[in-house]
Amino acid sequence: LFVDGSIQWLVTDDDRRLLAYERVLDDERAVVAFNVSEQSHGIAVAAEGPYRLVYPTDGGVTVGDGTLTVQLPPRSARVWVRE
Repeated sequence: LFVDGSIQWLVTDDDRRLLAYERVLDDERAVVAFNVSEQSHGIAVAAEGPYRLVYPTDGGVTVGDGTLTVQLPPRSARVWVRE
């Protein structure tokens, strides 16, 4: 998935220093988000179905109504994999 999957840019926000993308390989999907700024920022990206937070591992299952919405702490990253 992370090596051979296709990539789609979901958020590229230079002003807020945010980046999010989706990797897709067959029926596997992952959403990866970065906040490299010194401030917390919220993002919302299209994501169908339930996604599980896999990095960091202190999260549970995230289920959205077609949108994955999250508040990213400063200098952080998150990775979700569709279940």
